[in-house]
Amino acid sequence: MGEGNVGIADYLRTFIEKCPGRALSLEIIVLDPRIMRHRDRPFWDAYRRMPAWEFARFLELADRGTPRAASLSPDPVAKEREDVEVSLRWTKALLSAS
Repeated sequence: MGEGNVGIADYLRTFIEKCPGRALSLEIIVLDPRIMRHRDRPFWDAYRRMPAWEFARFLELADRGTPRAASLSPDPVAKEREDVEVSLRWTKALLSAS
């Protein structure tokens, strides 16, 4: 869930609507921010077959994003705990507003 910055709120609202009373499983996958050098030719070596509409979707998502600082914690366990806590807070806030 992270901080809900990839459109997950819409997915969750649909899930709640279509599956009322069902459990929601969380899988926390948080990555440090990455620079996507999509204007550099070598970047596209892995995406030669990507349709233009998929790239347009990526650009829309990127344009809506906000810069995030990487975690300063050198301890991977503490970082993971921090990521889980952020995800739980965000999800609880979304569910209580629904």
